[in-house]
Amino acid sequence: MKLFNKRRISVVLMTSIILLHGVSPLLAVATTVDSSMVESSTADTSNVESPEVVPEEIPAREDQVTEPEYVDVESNYGENELSAEYQESSAQPAVHLTEKNLTNEVTFEGEILAGIEQQENHRTETHLTKLVLQYSESNDSWEDIYPFEIEGNSLAIQAEKYAFDFSKSLDEVKAGNYRLIAEYDIQEYQEDHLVRVNHHKGMFVVGEVEEKNDENEVKATLPKLYGNQASNQLGIQPFNGIGTLALTPGEDSEYKNILNGDFVKIAVQKKTAKLSFSFNYADYASNEQWIVVWNTNQNYLEDVISLLSPPVAGKTWIDGAVYDRFWSDGKAASITVTSDGTKVQSAGGGNSGNMTGLTPNTHYYAWVFKRWYFDSNNPAIPAEWRAARVQPPVHGAGDPVARFEFHTGIPESLGVNIPTFKNPTHNSITMNNGTYTGDIRQAPSQGLLTIKGGPSPKTYPINHGYGTGGNYYGITAGDLLPGTRYRGEVTLYDYYGNPKTTGVSEEFQTANTIEMPDSVTALGTPNQQNDATASISVRYGATPGVNGSHPRQTWDDVEVEISKTGPTTGFYKLTSSTAEGRISGTPTVDQTTPKVSFTIVGLTNRRTYWVRCRVKNQSNVWSQYPTEGRGFTTKCIPLNIPPPTFDTDTITSHSITFEDGDYTGDITTTPNQGILTVTDGLTPIEYTLNHQTIYNGTYFGRVADNLQPGTRYRGNVTLTDYDGNTKASSLSEEFQTANTVETPHLFTLGDPPELGNEATVTLTARYGAADGSKGAHPEDYTWDSANNSWKNVQVEISKTGDETGFNRITDGTPEGRISHLEPPVVDTINKTVTFKVSKLAIKQDYWIRCQVRNQSGKWSGYPTKGKYIRTPGLKLTLNAPKFKQDTATDTSIDMEGQQYFGDITQFNGGGIVTVTPNNGGILENKVTNLMHMQNQGNSWNPQFYGSVTIGNLEPGTQYKGKVSIKDSIEEYRHSPWGGKDGIDTFFYTKNRVMALSEPMQETPTSINGAVATFTAGYKAADSNPAYVPAHPTKVKVYLSTDDNSFDEITTSSLGPRLVADNNIDTLNKLTTFRLEGLQENTVYFVKYSVVNDGGESAKSTSYRFETLSRPDGLYINESAADFNFGTVGFSSSNSTHPLEDTSGNETAVDFENININSNWSLSAKLSELKVEGETHLKLVGSSITMNNQLERSTDGGTTWTSADSTKFASGLNTTGPITLMADGSTSVELFKTTDISYGQSRFKNKIPLSSVSLFIPGNQGMKGKTYEGKITWTLDDTL
Repeated sequence: MKLFNKRRISVVLMTSIILLHGVSPLLAVATTVDSSMVESSTADTSNVESPEVVPEEIPAREDQVTEPEYVDVESNYGENELSAEYQESSAQPAVHLTEKNLTNEVTFEGEILAGIEQQENHRTETHLTKLVLQYSESNDSWEDIYPFEIEGNSLAIQAEKYAFDFSKSLDEVKAGNYRLIAEYDIQEYQEDHLVRVNHHKGMFVVGEVEEKNDENEVKATLPKLYGNQASNQLGIQPFNGIGTLALTPGEDSEYKNILNGDFVKIAVQKKTAKLSFSFNYADYASNEQWIVVWNTNQNYLEDVISLLSPPVAGKTWIDGAVYDRFWSDGKAASITVTSDGTKVQSAGGGNSGNMTGLTPNTHYYAWVFKRWYFDSNNPAIPAEWRAARVQPPVHGAGDPVARFEFHTGIPESLGVNIPTFKNPTHNSITMNNGTYTGDIRQAPSQGLLTIKGGPSPKTYPINHGYGTGGNYYGITAGDLLPGTRYRGEVTLYDYYGNPKTTGVSEEFQTANTIEMPDSVTALGTPNQQNDATASISVRYGATPGVNGSHPRQTWDDVEVEISKTGPTTGFYKLTSSTAEGRISGTPTVDQTTPKVSFTIVGLTNRRTYWVRCRVKNQSNVWSQYPTEGRGFTTKCIPLNIPPPTFDTDTITSHSITFEDGDYTGDITTTPNQGILTVTDGLTPIEYTLNHQTIYNGTYFGRVADNLQPGTRYRGNVTLTDYDGNTKASSLSEEFQTANTVETPHLFTLGDPPELGNEATVTLTARYGAADGSKGAHPEDYTWDSANNSWKNVQVEISKTGDETGFNRITDGTPEGRISHLEPPVVDTINKTVTFKVSKLAIKQDYWIRCQVRNQSGKWSGYPTKGKYIRTPGLKLTLNAPKFKQDTATDTSIDMEGQQYFGDITQFNGGGIVTVTPNNGGILENKVTNLMHMQNQGNSWNPQFYGSVTIGNLEPGTQYKGKVSIKDSIEEYRHSPWGGKDGIDTFFYTKNRVMALSEPMQETPTSINGAVATFTAGYKAADSNPAYVPAHPTKVKVYLSTDDNSFDEITTSSLGPRLVADNNIDTLNKLTTFRLEGLQENTVYFVKYSVVNDGGESAKSTSYRFETLSRPDGLYINESAADFNFGTVGFSSSNSTHPLEDTSGNETAVDFENININSNWSLSAKLSELKVEGETHLKLVGSSITMNNQLERSTDGGTTWTSADSTKFASGLNTTGPITLMADGSTSVELFKTTDISYGQSRFKNKIPLSSVSLFIPGNQGMKGKTYEGKITWTLDDTL
């Protein structure tokens, strides 16, 4: 048997059913197929399947909205206990009861609110749908009591709370357990569409309702009674009907006999309790002693009696040792009793029945006894103890002892008020008495005052009271630092010994100390006799850093005294208005040193003073003055000379006049000692100056000459004062000498004008001025409208000669003009002025000169001669060249000559054509002898430069070019850059392609399934990496089978086709193209070219290759076309529907056996027809029927004949109908060969489209739905 690869080929038939919500239900079925091949080396059958394809889209109806998913979360209310805490980001509701009373009634109020769970495109809403109050006696079963009304049966509880209330007495409801049950929906939204509803059940416990006891009912546990009738020591005689026993800490206990008003009361405090009683008691004797005994041990009485008075037969009393033990234990107190003969009662005042030394918050037990004596009150005889009667005795000796219970109060929490302070000094502070609340430790001097603020805290013991609430007592805290910020806190101990510390007090400050002034830091020079000043600096005491307390920078915190008689006497306080000496401004406080500085003004010149001061900080306590003051002597009045003035109206380029001036103060008594100095900042010039010798006199003016032109000068005056010291005035205001100017030495003609009277020239002239910063330059180039000229430059022109015929020009002169829009340029480094003259005639002789003016206001004057110039002709402009892109090759292109305007050089053949391959970075002159016309170019007489072919270009490169030609004054003028479309465009050379080489081929899987992939290079700006390449964007391929007649193939060609025409690797300059649809085992010839912005390149030489052949196997070459049944009507009875479109008449399944030595069979199977995503929606019982017509070809599909039915298995017709059931499991065998040799051919099963129909049973399908399915065609060997 010959081995071969087996292949599976399936054709997928997808059917879709759509039932629309329109006028009537509709049904639509569509099929799609794909003939792509999938290879398998292990399968037993060869199938081809096409991927499922959705049929032609049917527009969605507005009412086709996806239904949300509904979920029941809890099955009963007990699974979900609702929280009482609201969370903003939780959708679960919270129940909050704002009021509740469950004693003898059911009363409560509350509200329900939910948050929002929100994420991107997702949010929730919570809707309350049910709220009911329920009752249960045992928590086992619940019954509804009251349903709360919810408007609309659904309320969103994010935006607003749902409030509810209920109130009924126990006459209307029963005692027991109550709860609320709720039902609510949490709705989930995605992009504002409801996608899910979670239905919840939950419950919230309200509580247990208690029924309060009536007055005659016993609610609490009765007091326990002790007795031993066998020994007859203690009988049993309780109160008749004992009332409610209060055991809450700190509440009083009371026992009552309801029948006759007897009672025992215990008034409870935290550390004490007082017992009192009143009851009928006829056996009272005046010598009786009554006591109350207490203990925390409820068995204390039994234990003591058992130990000290054990039972003896006939004994009816308790031994006196028991009495002694009560007192030795410290757990007994006397009771003062009175009687009216019928009732006994305890005294209300004094210490009667006072139980002391109790521990707070502790449970106690109490017993009441009476004592009497046997032998005429003789205490030597053992005493008998019996229980005190709580009602008239009826049993004699051994009547009961009742045990009473109470609970002491809880100690109040200790609270200590923050301390306050007073009376600070520089080293102490007094703390005021303070208060505390609650219960305090019962020990003296346990308090502690802590003062913080210095280098380390300081502590002081303090006393306090002992009662609940009281005082702690103030002290004076010493050993503090001066000028320091302090705070205090108090620590007391509560009843249990735990420390309780207050917060820190408000800040207080100790007073500063002060020293003698350090020194007089500055003595001010007086301007008059009572105008001397002195600046003083004084150190004071204060703690460094943040805890330092300093005086403020105000005279409220600083006081200054001076003396004119000595360091220790004669001091008086300075104010802002004292006659001699005044404080001025505000004092300055340096907290780092620390020191205070201040200035005293209004002192008399040349007088000796002594100064001292004191300061205070926020403690408001002044420091002490130092014992001695610091001495100093004031200065005298100085000589003052104002700056001199110069008469600027007298300025020339070499001199100026100096004016008279005044001085103040004391001057030398020697006359004419003054000096006038004039300087440019580098070289001073001195002149002798005369002056008066009196106080506040005059010095006299003169002419300052020998100055330099264009120079900035200042002057000052120097005089000698009364003490022989020279004093110089400040410099005067600056003045400038006038400039000088020369004949212009440079000129630049403007570009040739476009009109005859628009010639311009720019000239430069030197002027005289000092070097550097001392130079006075003509820099004010603003416009002088009064003279129609610039303020710093005036210009004259002549057309007759260099010394005559000059006229000043302005911005309005007809021939020759200056403009205020183009001011002159002053070069202060080279001392030149450059200006422009416009509105000159072309080809005209002129002489031009100027004068200048600096800030002195004086003109320099014109030079004797003017500068000669001759104006140019009209401006030459060149239009950008155009390059004819359709003439481009890989190395050349034709340039088309364009028009020029204006006067051109009369030398023809000197034009230059320049190109750039990288946007101006590299310039290449390709032509240097470009011809042109020679006449003046203008719009009425067009003139052109020549056309030329530009060669020696780089293949596949982006270029632009320009033309350069000389104008009438033999200067080159340049056109703009141009390209294929003229100005600001590019032109391109074509690429050059390389020869093809052996392609990569793939083994075909069908007759026309051969594939060949070629890769070849191209040229694009290869010679220089700086060039801009013009890469191809497309490849063109030409195919031939005879190397003679070539046809272009494209991506849309039938038969052989190009997969893509733009696979260009610009990095490596490669193009790759893949040819598909080639016939197997066939010789082809191929050429290619590439296309860039320059056009299609030359084609490559042809390349011969031969395609591969398919391997032996079974193949399905072509599957049946799509089956589309369109939209059909819904029917309650069986219905049959043809294809929606039968144009083309027929479809076919094309298959073949290539050298497989085996018979084969072809079968088909139809899947279930169902809705995508809703697989439960199916067309149950549906089927598709079609006719078959089998044909055979022995020449590769060129001619076809009907198949010989004798070569196939009996019972399978080569023609006729078949029916495919839509169940996904029934496979129908169409054909099966019995002759192996006959079956080794190509076959085609033709299916007339008119024979295809869809059968749908009645009542199948749902409106608005699309049903889909697939047909699998299987070609299988029958080994």
